[in-house]
Amino acid sequence: MKMRSWIAFAAVPLLLAAPAPSTPALSKAAQGKIEGTWRMVSFKYGGMVSFRYGGEGALLKVGADRVMLKHITPGHFTWVDYNAKTKQVSRMAGGTFTLKSDGYQETVEYGSGPDIQALLGKGQVFNDQITATRWHHQGHLSTGLKIEENWERVQ
Repeated sequence: MKMRSWIAFAAVPLLLAAPAPSTPALSKAAQGKIEGTWRMVSFKYGGMVSFRYGGEGALLKVGADRVMLKHITPGHFTWVDYNAKTKQVSRMAGGTFTLKSDGYQETVEYGSGPDIQALLGKGQVFNDQITATRWHHQGHLSTGLKIEENWERVQ
């Protein structure tokens, strides 16, 4: 009996020293601001002219039927780029993210599309601004491509 008590007592420091499970660096308020479904409304990649989806006077050179949605849950994201008419997915990716006071970072863990392989396992770091209905982020992908994206919350 004394031996069991001693083993249990000796194990306590080991349990206390064990690393805590990894959790995203989000406050509840920040997490609540970003969680949900977002639809891309405009983007600019590299030196390309900014294109917008929908709306009066919008440029639709990428195709009027193109839809890009991003789903954010606590610590994880998934985005999909698809044709609304044919229902065919052209690209998709997902993984984990962190949101801190100095920005947003995604780590792509899986995906499909011609440009996704180069992003797998690498952090994509963005400066971001989030309001109740709008999310703007810009930065450089790990490939060096400069991007700027504007998203609108799906109600």
